[in-house]
Amino acid sequence: MSNEIITIGMADDHQMIRQSIKSLIDGNGKYKVIMEAFNGIELIEKIKTATEVPRIFLIDISMPEMDGYQTITYLTKNYPNLKCIALSVNTDFNSVFKMIDSGASAYLRKDCSTEQMLETIDHVFTEGTYYNSFVVNSLLDYQHALIEINSEDNTVNQSLIDKLTPRESEFILLACSELTYKAIGGKMGVSARTVDSFREAVFSKLNIKSRTGLLLFAIRNKIYIP
Repeated sequence: MSNEIITIGMADDHQMIRQSIKSLIDGNGKYKVIMEAFNGIELIEKIKTATEVPRIFLIDISMPEMDGYQTITYLTKNYPNLKCIALSVNTDFNSVFKMIDSGASAYLRKDCSTEQMLETIDHVFTEGTYYNSFVVNSLLDYQHALIEINSEDNTVNQSLIDKLTPRESEFILLACSELTYKAIGGKMGVSARTVDSFREAVFSKLNIKSRTGLLLFAIRNKIYIP
């Protein structure tokens, strides 16, 4: 990490929770909370008029008027360079899937440790996304539930998978883990530029636009099974 201060925005309707998390983040020295909001509507209005927009946002799921799902969906569409981390007491797989599918770069439980929160912010800032074992297992649970409800969800998109080379398939498996792209390069024994070429080729062949989409595709098509 460089000495750059990572600016943070927060949306949560519980002021005491916001203040508690803000104190933890600001106390680290590498981060600074510069924007707070009661809900998604207030957050978006502040972004529109801000002289400095935070790099990363912590977004609660349950907020009045405009909840976390709606907020992240809006931000992903209108401000694609912003990164959002879902923050919630909800631990069910449906909540995790909906937030990741809406565009969240990571998902944190509110009972996570300070170290987990700061590690997640670091990863999202440097890599764009961060999927810990809780997120991956939740998405797997969601996929299994879909299969039980509707057998059609068990269909594998083999035509797209057949386009992948063995090395691209290896990249996908590593990209579905908590590894950074730099660490993936180390595992594969290739340079950062080669990792970038793998990523671009995979995204193009599978018609996806993000590491989030790659993880969801891999789970749905049984490429990635922990």
